[in-house]
Amino acid sequence: RPRIRATQSLEFRDNAVLPTSGWHFENPLELGAAIGGISTSYLSSGVSAGWHHDIGRKLEIGLGGELGMVIPFGDGDNLPIDLRLFNGGARSVRSFPERELGPTIDGYAVGGESMWNTNLELIRELAGPVKAVWFFDAGTLARDYGDLFSADVELATGLGVRLNLPIGPVRFEYGYNLTRDDGEPSGTFHFAIGNAF
Repeated sequence: RPRIRATQSLEFRDNAVLPTSGWHFENPLELGAAIGGISTSYLSSGVSAGWHHDIGRKLEIGLGGELGMVIPFGDGDNLPIDLRLFNGGARSVRSFPERELGPTIDGYAVGGESMWNTNLELIRELAGPVKAVWFFDAGTLARDYGDLFSADVELATGLGVRLNLPIGPVRFEYGYNLTRDDGEPSGTFHFAIGNAF
C-alpha cells in the first residue's frame, strides 16, 4: 500500500512509561492509497494527548483523549477494514470490548471513518507500586466521517487496580456502560499493560 506519513509529537511528561506529571501530544497525518480489486485513496489524520498531575503525595489525576478521521477519496465502502477506525477497549471507552464500539454487521464490528474518545482518571497509591483507579470515559464512532458529531455518545465509568512495573502499569479494570442500548454489554473487564493515554 503506497502512503506518505508524518507525525508531530511533543513530550513533556516526567516519565513516558510511568508518568505522574506533565503532558504529551501527537498529531499524525497520512496520505495513501489502497490498491486491489477495488482501489481507493484516502487522507487520515488525528490528534491524541494526555495530561497527568500530582495531587498531594498519594493522589494523581489524568486526562486524555483522541480524535481520528479517515477521508476516502471516492466511495467509503471501498475502504479496507484495516484502514478504518475503531473504538472501545482498554485505551478508549472501557465499557466495551476491544474495538467493538460502533456499527456492526451480523454482530461483527466494521469500524468507521471518524471517532473520538476522552478519559478522566483519579489514581490513588495503595501500597508501593500498587494503585487503585477510578475512571470516566466518553466516546463515539461514526461510519461516515461527516457524521462524527451526530453519532451516539457512549459513557462509561469504572474501577481498577494497577501494578507499576518498569515496563509500564499492569492494569486490571472494569468499565460499566452508563448508556447501554440493546445488544451492548453492561460492562467489560480489561487486562492491559501500558497507560490508558
